[in-house]
Amino acid sequence: MVDQREFRFEFPCPKCQSRLRLKDRSLIGTRWRCPDCESDLEIKDAGEGRVEATLAVDANQRSTTSNRRSISPQTAAALVAATLIAGIAVFVLWAPDTAPEPTVAAPAEPASEPPVVPQPPADPIAPPAVPVDPVESQLKALGGWLANHHDKTGAFPPGVMAGDLPVNELLGWLAQYREETEPTETVHAQHRHGWRAPANEPFVRRRAPSLLNPNVSAVASDDGFPATHFVGVAGVGADAARLAKSHPRAGVFGFDRRTTLEDIKDGTANTLMVIGVETHPPAWADGAKTVRGLTAEPYFGGPDHLGTGRADGMHVLMADGSVRFLSKDTDPRLMRRMAAMADGLPLDASVPGEPADPPTPPEAATPASDPPITVEVTPDSKGYDVDRGLSIAVARFELKTPVPLRTLLRQIVEMSALPIDLSQVHDDPRLDHPVTLDLKDTTLRAILSAALAQAQLEFTGDAQGIHLQPVKSP
Repeated sequence: MVDQREFRFEFPCPKCQSRLRLKDRSLIGTRWRCPDCESDLEIKDAGEGRVEATLAVDANQRSTTSNRRSISPQTAAALVAATLIAGIAVFVLWAPDTAPEPTVAAPAEPASEPPVVPQPPADPIAPPAVPVDPVESQLKALGGWLANHHDKTGAFPPGVMAGDLPVNELLGWLAQYREETEPTETVHAQHRHGWRAPANEPFVRRRAPSLLNPNVSAVASDDGFPATHFVGVAGVGADAARLAKSHPRAGVFGFDRRTTLEDIKDGTANTLMVIGVETHPPAWADGAKTVRGLTAEPYFGGPDHLGTGRADGMHVLMADGSVRFLSKDTDPRLMRRMAAMADGLPLDASVPGEPADPPTPPEAATPASDPPITVEVTPDSKGYDVDRGLSIAVARFELKTPVPLRTLLRQIVEMSALPIDLSQVHDDPRLDHPVTLDLKDTTLRAILSAALAQAQLEFTGDAQGIHLQPVKSP
């Protein structure tokens, strides 16, 4: 018995010799129409597991053929002569002076319906076609641009464009993407100005269809700017975008780091590069918000607002340019390992470990409770002279690259020899607020005041040192 799934016959068209194929024995004895020459064919069983096709002849054609074969040569010659004489007579008798009126042809007999060619049944073995999610092509386009950028410059682009402005005012990598892939003759980015500045209004107010996932409904950011549904992966943690690229929690994108393929030590096929955002999408021009790290579980539809509009998972772009679908059931530890590009951990949930901060030497360990930052005091000291310590003159103090306020406070402690008490703000996230400064002919007091003002903090001083507290409401 022949398995119907494997039963196939091939045979030539007897007229044009095109190769035809029959997939089902039940079609033997039916008529087909050749797809190349459109000849009507009769399918016949030729025995021994073969089939053959012959040109189909209907009853009218057989009758006409039979009549033509019964006419003698003499009769045929007489018919030809009579036809010629009749034609000459008509030509002589009918010689109008003007062109004849156009004749209207009699309605043609309706053409007979062509024979229906049975279609072979669907192959039960073939898998069903899977529709392609449009977000895949969008991620591949981003991946192609990023790869070309690396080929041209030797590195992937930084998360924000260079500038003297605070990070949250700088144009981002997606602004550069749009500049290069969707240029216009009249609208250009003004790199010296912040992305919210009036000078950049014509540029940043343009909608970006290439950055909008059709599966996501929100098309504007919370502050009303045209949005993007794709962001660069900075690594693991809220501070991931500010880490050095050698840090175990760092990802491909950072505010000022330029990552190379050599920096991705975990392998480009194992490292996330671009991920989707499905709720609270950022403005596509906002450099600070189009680069983000994984901060809290669950990573699918959780506090980080990640996703590509599907309930079962999301598509992501890997650092090798491939697009992968991650199930919502993916182990969160593996998500963190994929976000970090050089943590040294395999994508194997049975292997323990997390992308973590490098070990801190014991002498530099930071207590968890943020006690006062102290300095050595001689035994006979009666306290600190805060006014004198903060009056130290500084010719110029410049911080073009933003640093966390906590880091700057340690510098002030070293320069003033005054302790800073953080007990009233030790859990306040404003201690990690990025600050920039550029002061000339100034003092440590002015530096400290300017930095704290950016984080909405203030200070007081006494014999115990400097004490920080939130700015009091008026």
